[in-house]
Amino acid sequence: MAGDIGDPAVGRRAIDEGLARFGCIDTLINNAGLFISCPFTQYTDRQYIDMLSTNLDGFFYTTRQAVEVMEKQGAGHTVNITTSLVDHANSHVRLSSPL
Repeated sequence: MAGDIGDPAVGRRAIDEGLARFGCIDTLINNAGLFISCPFTQYTDRQYIDMLSTNLDGFFYTTRQAVEVMEKQGAGHTVNITTSLVDHANSHVRLSSPL
């Protein structure tokens, strides 16, 4: 299903479509994320807004919808995936300019 995960309606639609197709929501995997490959001080306002929308708003809206369903079901799981760069630095990921 295509959509902007930062839009609250997309999270609701994802959960509704999952319920319609499978009859329940057993597990939600939050895997959407936006990585901006430039120094923090060079983020544009648009990049910052897009990052927050995807990485935080998307998590919040979709998880809130899924957990509401899981509570009614009496069970469910959420899995949150973050960047592997935290634990496994990759020398091939370069900043657009040196610090």
